[in-house]
Amino acid sequence: MDINDTVLKLKERILEADTGLVSSSLTWSKLTVRYKGQELEDSRRLREYEVSEDSEMEVRVRKVKRMNVFVQSKCETKKIPVWVNPSDNVEVLKPLLKKMNEEYDFPLPPEYFFIHKQDVMDNDKSFRWNRVAQGDIIDVFPGSVISG
Repeated sequence: MDINDTVLKLKERILEADTGLVSSSLTWSKLTVRYKGQELEDSRRLREYEVSEDSEMEVRVRKVKRMNVFVQSKCETKKIPVWVNPSDNVEVLKPLLKKMNEEYDFPLPPEYFFIHKQDVMDNDKSFRWNRVAQGDIIDVFPGSVISG
């Protein structure tokens, strides 16, 4: 451990050192690291918490509660339920929808983006960040978004 590393880097090292005792689907976002009773923030460096080379920290796997959302085609002809983790990025929907297209004949345009409550969703941000809640509807909209 290097005290100049970020907490995120420490989490990544923990996952790299995993000997198979935990699930292979475990990601750094499911880990919490505590030192002296305080949960450490991913973006901060270990030295900011006065961690030394021989410090002991507590690492826990956070239980992630999944939520059921509905994805709807542009013409509102089809609406399918999808289970997602609130902390997952919206981009996880694209491979799920591709599979749904095959299983449920869910129509997908060649290029598309997601709308939630009339706002364009940021694919690189979590469902929580995009303010998606249990039971919400996410619309598939044809085209692409150009940020400016």
